[in-house]
Amino acid sequence: MKLCSGYFRDENESLINVEGEFDKTYIIIYIPRGSNREKIGERGLNHVCEHILLKEIENAYLNCCDDKNFDYKGHTDYTNVVLEFSIGKRQYLDKIFYAIDNVKQKITSRNINQIMVDVSKREVITECKIKNYSNEQINTFLSQGEVKWLPIGKAEDIYKISNCRIIDCLQYYFLYMRILVLTKDKIRKYGIGGLSSIEEVNSGRCKISGIYNKSGILKDRTDVYVKLHKNKCDESFIAENILENILIHRLSYNKKIELLDLKRKKLHDKYYFFQLCLKGTIQLEDLYILKKKVCLNEFELAKKDLYIAMKNINSINCAYVISNLLNHFNYGDSILLTYQCLDRLLLILEKLEFVQFEKYLFDIYSNNIFVIN
Repeated sequence: MKLCSGYFRDENESLINVEGEFDKTYIIIYIPRGSNREKIGERGLNHVCEHILLKEIENAYLNCCDDKNFDYKGHTDYTNVVLEFSIGKRQYLDKIFYAIDNVKQKITSRNINQIMVDVSKREVITECKIKNYSNEQINTFLSQGEVKWLPIGKAEDIYKISNCRIIDCLQYYFLYMRILVLTKDKIRKYGIGGLSSIEEVNSGRCKISGIYNKSGILKDRTDVYVKLHKNKCDESFIAENILENILIHRLSYNKKIELLDLKRKKLHDKYYFFQLCLKGTIQLEDLYILKKKVCLNEFELAKKDLYIAMKNINSINCAYVISNLLNHFNYGDSILLTYQCLDRLLLILEKLEFVQFEKYLFDIYSNNIFVIN
């Protein structure tokens, strides 16, 4: 589809609406809570709550409308939970909002469907039993060295998690969740726990670079983490994307290293990391190139590549939009969904000089590198 025609949000960004040529209407719920917040004895709590919330919203929605094209999926990670719903007709949007509000009222009153709890626990326990832990390595870096389990959880703990703890967790979800709505036209006001007053904005804070995606689960894979500070403005966002291109160029010069993937990971509010997924066992001396001071020629080449990439953005898809919005929440990225956003960032890129880049680089790049084999 083409670039989006509008981007709207409420005052607190609890509700964001993107207007574009989407094939369906999508509702994405983002909750900044994952397995890193769990304790021994509660491993898998967020995964269970993800399943319960998906089922509760599905049940409440289908009880008030007959949507044959309704679909949903969810994901629990180390730091967040994401639920994605798609509905068949635009006019059903008020029904899904009603369903979310209905579930919220039940959780607020600490009323929970025991059948939903039992079914969700069985599903997650089955996933845990099917999952072969020896084949998937626990990322001790993302878990901050304290959480010794995968976000999927542990079957022995899931059996014992009480309804009281599940309700506490779900109440946190409704307190801090953000709702993203992708529609063909601008939605009107919806009152969901105070989510209203949708206003158009011409600027926001999305990832431009990042062209690799071949990592998978490999035994001979090494992950290198480059520590960054959070973006503070559109200029530092552009500087970060130039830095990303510079790192990609530098690694391409070393024929012993194959870059499989480059993405970002969040550990806490102040810092996040470039995660470089490299093939093979990497020696520390192979990575010295990442710490070298950036020179003018590198800057000009990376800036030119980024400018070409941005000028060639003529169409996007639903997955891109969702990814950009979640990156906006996680990393403070500039939103790149409309022509207005694109033109504004291109103007910043055109005007960015090497001296300014060095200043922003100092703000975002801590130059600390960690290697996880």
